[in-house]
Amino acid sequence: MPTTTTALPAALAHDAGRVPTGPLLVHRFPLKNSGATALSIIGVDAGCGCLLPEVSRREVAVGEAFEVTATVNTLTQPAGRHSWRTIVRWRSAGGEGTTALTLSGEIVPLFTVTPPQVAFSTTGEARQSFAIEQADGQKFRIVGVRTSKFHLVAEAGVDGEGRSTVDLVLKPDSPIGASDEFLVVATDHPACPELRIPVKVLKRSATAVTATPAQPVVRFTAGQTEASTLVQIRSPLGTSLRILDAKADHPALRFRWDREASGPAMNLRIVVESATAGTAVVTVKLANETVTIPVSWTLP
Repeated sequence: MPTTTTALPAALAHDAGRVPTGPLLVHRFPLKNSGATALSIIGVDAGCGCLLPEVSRREVAVGEAFEVTATVNTLTQPAGRHSWRTIVRWRSAGGEGTTALTLSGEIVPLFTVTPPQVAFSTTGEARQSFAIEQADGQKFRIVGVRTSKFHLVAEAGVDGEGRSTVDLVLKPDSPIGASDEFLVVATDHPACPELRIPVKVLKRSATAVTATPAQPVVRFTAGQTEASTLVQIRSPLGTSLRILDAKADHPALRFRWDREASGPAMNLRIVVESATAGTAVVTVKLANETVTIPVSWTLP
């Protein structure tokens, strides 16, 4: 069991007040080694995928100050009161300890991006379009777009309803593998010069197991509290498959499948129970392979 020490405080908290959706929420927590010996930061753990914590140094001398920066992507957050927690794990000659850093605030709609994030799961070229609006209905202008990945190409435009849009294309020569990327949209809005939209990329080999549909959408009807969709997992080579496990990075999702069945095609039912629209990434574990499926759900 870790030994209780006083090198770092047990907890720090900061209330950011009203936080508009769109701009990144960034706060730097100041810390100082008040112990009798040097300490090492052995882990910095985020409480959710929308939070990115970064520590300024891993080795901290006696009396030395450092900071942990907490960055929240507000685009993926619904309106209302929220808190985001980072756990800093550290070790010194006096033992081990943890420091809980809590950043809180009230999310106030400024921009809406539909969808707020996207995941590509494909063997070739794929395309996704984003619609971007101000919550108050006022117009703004996109002054530039860029991506974090050479094989992601973005182009700004306007749709038939007059909304600002961005078309994002994953090029067919994108390398095989998974990565976390982002799309940056520069605007002329004084309070939000930049929107950063998360993009998960999974480029699969053409001979790999596929999911159909590749990006399923679960659509609720009025009065429904639960909705579902069926996804087929298939081997293009006819190899026998068996689903061992299915998990999601969102608690609203659960799954049903025949746990005893095997064959070249398997059915997985994705069930969503949620009061708000959202997105998630489903990971399906097979005997010799893992399939990642981006899922979204909409409300009437």
